[in-house]
Amino acid sequence: MPQKTVSIIADTDPVSYSEWAFIVDYSADGARLRSNLPLAPGQKVQILPGESSNRAVPGRVVRVRPVNGGVEAEVAFLRGARLPYDRA
Repeated sequence: MPQKTVSIIADTDPVSYSEWAFIVDYSADGARLRSNLPLAPGQKVQILPGESSNRAVPGRVVRVRPVNGGVEAEVAFLRGARLPYDRA
């Protein structure tokens, strides 16, 4: 799978943070993302695929592990949402 870049918005009360992330892997149910954003299990996020996309994919962080100065986060999609990419 070619590496894809998305924007991820982390909902943190009282503010939200945005950062680029790389998709490590994904399925119909969720994605594994690599980012410098400090994410935590249970945190809600919005994934914006593509540079001009205005369709956010809602998700919740399930698992996080440190990787090379950043994190690798597993995100479960909410409400049947999914990324608009083929698995070719």
